[in-house]
Amino acid sequence: MIVERKNNEVIVKLDGSLDVDSLQQTLNYLRYLELGAKSKASEEQIDQLVKDVKKGWWKNCRDKFIR
Repeated sequence: MIVERKNNEVIVKLDGSLDVDSLQQTLNYLRYLELGAKSKASEEQIDQLVKDVKKGWWKNCRDKFIR
């Protein structure tokens, strides 16, 4: 793995044999951190958003789990 910093970016070079699904999960987490660092939302607002998203997910996916 090679990590470089150029201007306002960090460039990471990885071996091509890396598991793509694991890499995507890691990139999603890094994106979460990136967005969170720029957020002006309070912890309470974020908690409410998470609650709303989970409720919406369950409403949309419920039929897949309960027959």
